[in-house]
Amino acid sequence: MNIGPKKDLIKGWSDACKAEGLPLGVSIHASHAWTWLEPSQKYDGKLTKADGKGKWWEGMDPQELYAQNHAHSTGWENSGTIHSQWEWGNGASQPSAEYKQKFQNRVLELIDDYNPDMLYFDDTAMPFYGCDDQVGKNILQHYYNHSAALHKGKPEVVVTGKKLTKEQKGYMMWDVERGIPDRPQDTYWQTCTCIGDWHYSQDVYNNNRYKSGATVIRMLIDVVAKNGNLLLSIPVKSDGTIDDKERKVLADIKAWMDINSESIYGTRMWKTFGEGPLAEAANPINAQGFNEGQAYSAQDVRYVVKDGKVYATIMAWPKVGDFTFKAFSTAEATYSGDVEKVELLGYDGEISFKQNLKGLTIMVPNTKPNNIAPVFRITVKGESSNANLLLQSLIGDMEEAIGSLTTHPYNTGKYNSTKLEQVRTALDKAKNVGIDATNEVCQAARQELAKAWHDFNNNGLNKGGAFSGIICENLTSQYLIEASGFSRAEGGNKRFGKPKNWQVENFCIPNNGDGTKQGLDKYSGNEALMLGVWNDAKSNTKGDLHNARIYRKVTLPACKYYFGAAYNTTYNISQQAYMFVGTKLSETANIPDEALAYYPIANCTKDLKMQGLYFQIDEETELYIGFQADLLNGSTTQEFRAEQVALYAPKEGGEMHSAKNGWQKIDKMPDDVSQYFYAFYDHGTDRALVLEKGNNQGAESMTMWYEDDVYPETNKHALWMLDAFDENNYSGAKRENAKWFMRTPVSNADYCMQHDNAWNFRIGNNGGRMDRQMLCGSYIYARGILDSDKQ
Repeated sequence: MNIGPKKDLIKGWSDACKAEGLPLGVSIHASHAWTWLEPSQKYDGKLTKADGKGKWWEGMDPQELYAQNHAHSTGWENSGTIHSQWEWGNGASQPSAEYKQKFQNRVLELIDDYNPDMLYFDDTAMPFYGCDDQVGKNILQHYYNHSAALHKGKPEVVVTGKKLTKEQKGYMMWDVERGIPDRPQDTYWQTCTCIGDWHYSQDVYNNNRYKSGATVIRMLIDVVAKNGNLLLSIPVKSDGTIDDKERKVLADIKAWMDINSESIYGTRMWKTFGEGPLAEAANPINAQGFNEGQAYSAQDVRYVVKDGKVYATIMAWPKVGDFTFKAFSTAEATYSGDVEKVELLGYDGEISFKQNLKGLTIMVPNTKPNNIAPVFRITVKGESSNANLLLQSLIGDMEEAIGSLTTHPYNTGKYNSTKLEQVRTALDKAKNVGIDATNEVCQAARQELAKAWHDFNNNGLNKGGAFSGIICENLTSQYLIEASGFSRAEGGNKRFGKPKNWQVENFCIPNNGDGTKQGLDKYSGNEALMLGVWNDAKSNTKGDLHNARIYRKVTLPACKYYFGAAYNTTYNISQQAYMFVGTKLSETANIPDEALAYYPIANCTKDLKMQGLYFQIDEETELYIGFQADLLNGSTTQEFRAEQVALYAPKEGGEMHSAKNGWQKIDKMPDDVSQYFYAFYDHGTDRALVLEKGNNQGAESMTMWYEDDVYPETNKHALWMLDAFDENNYSGAKRENAKWFMRTPVSNADYCMQHDNAWNFRIGNNGGRMDRQMLCGSYIYARGILDSDKQ
């Protein structure tokens, strides 16, 4: 202790932990100092004891500190090389036997003198793993035996390592650096992270880059639900103190833990770790971790259990009102019986709830006992092991649920009547299971019935999305006035404005020099229909942002329709934002029940591909058609921008081309071919194509391409059909005089067809063109397909 801080730092920490009744953990990083410190060889790294003669450090040997009197590693001058040599390969200089022995001796001395409860090794598995496994084994053997001698033969210590094999996880704890596995682990594990950099940084302080208390708490909740432990570092200054911003982080953590610690300490994994978007998503670990930074939301739930009670934590406060925990549904494998009581930790009032096929629906109160995440303590009357009773509970809940469902054979968002009949059939089969049936029979029947219900929930709704079919008639201009380039009601050049031909309600947010948000946004350069907030919801001056909407009121004749939009962004948009068609305007929360058809905008991509909903009306009807969102649900920064809209009357499926051969090659383009525009169709999936006026080649040029990037060369054995369109977008297959067709070589997925008095192809949608590089074919009838085997 003659140099450096001149203190026994480990003893200081050990004494402080004992005084507070805390376990002592020690992190050890010195095994890699052999390579870490190689850059010092250019400076003082190679100094020896002899070099100290006559200097203040005379008699001391710098090699006791640096141990750098050795050959260089490959790439030693590049500080990043160390990461590729972590397991002592890839050209790493190999540590000497003396260096390894000295490291081992120091660790054993630390164990014997201070009795730490945890040893943290910053190594893949154990120190020197990859070049000498014995050092690590010696340390583990001594550590476990030392602890066992102090605890009546039972070791009560933990050793951590990184990137462990399954076998190694049996005798060490897996440590994940700055990351969290996306699924629970069978054995205990640990996340190590820091609220800032691993060492104190003034730059982190100055630029407010500390993790917030809320971020730490949400990580903690997620880690514990997955059978893990959180090791959190608060970097200290050189004098051992922490700054005011770090104290704020700790104060926020303490405030939440003071109320909710019972949902953390002593808990264990439940039947499922959670539900919601992040529970269903993949988030793989990179190297030894490094996947933290998840955007937990009010749709994410984490579960743990202790003393027979389930703790359900919503990762961010949901809005006041109903919230459903799906894991308590009678159709879920996690169903544990009837819920007896629900309590919100830190809240004195009662929490009302109901339990049914959807799950456990609770009423979220106005009062928030903490500012980060609510924890609900759920008491179950008693988990039933009687399989017949569980089956009967599911049957009863399903009968109640399907009795109130409305169906439609076509409209997007509505339950399909055919799918519902399949569920009824499964329900009737389950009801035939006798009361005296064995547990095994009842369990199998319940699993089969639950599967039928899940299939119905996942696939029972009529689908929306990208247009799939053939356009019989494009009605956009007739009923929606403009397909794109939406006109402004009041003109002006500011970013935001109000559309001339659409009604906007409950959405009017002044935005300084950019104008007022009221339905139009030209952020991308093109006028787009828009709803959104950007930390400015409180500035709304008209109506209720729970029901912000843009719509048109139209009267349509009896027909089937497709209403679509092409978005340039759907940033952070919540699940309560919809495209809709209805006979009346509804509150956003009621659109799924009251609209004729609806489609969540969150399901749409932001690449300007047309997506939307199908609907059918059986008589002339006055309708509201448009967009609506609860902008107070979900993120405080969310928005969508639709640059294009469309209203189509799709062609009936019976009008598709017949699957017949009959193509022949022609050597010369017929004189009448230029009146049509041509496109490929996938005969198997009926994928649609886009037909648009070209912007680069003049107003007369037309371009076609596949909306879903579906091209013939991706499926050589598929049947591909050609169709022809006239200038009004009518399919040539419906007309007697349409007989000439063409095909491209389709050797490249980026090629598009283009026509402007001669046939060309373009590379990409905005690339150059090469004249007359087409293979031509003709068909003497108005219908036909192209078989890829007949080239």
